[in-house]
Amino acid sequence: MSNNVYAQVNQQTDSLASPNKITIQLTSVKYAPLSETNFNQLKVLVDYNTNDLSVVNTPMTGTMKVSLPDGTPLKTSSIQKGYVVGQSGTIQFATSFTDKAIQRVNADVYLTNTLGTEKISNVLTINASSLTK
Repeated sequence: MSNNVYAQVNQQTDSLASPNKITIQLTSVKYAPLSETNFNQLKVLVDYNTNDLSVVNTPMTGTMKVSLPDGTPLKTSSIQKGYVVGQSGTIQFATSFTDKAIQRVNADVYLTNTLGTEKISNVLTINASSLTK
């Protein structure tokens, strides 16, 4: 048995917001069963580049909103302990689901201030599927 993960990513911009302080782009996505458990896990790695140097060395957090392909919300996860922004780097988002029958998910990933009230990056929309052969 092998798992192949298929992902597509779309970048969205919020026309009402000020220019992004940080730009994120997809590095990798994995949606597959966790070994020795009854869970499927979605793991997303994003690279970031800081456009506004005033946010370097300041804390921030990030959000990953996961839904079914029909738009039904499944789960919202955030970076638990926050993250101190550098000029560039990689950030991991991960969440798991108890329903192993879910083969396809969509996720919106973005960075926010520590309160989660202000988006400070663009939004990546990821479509991932786990196909078992």
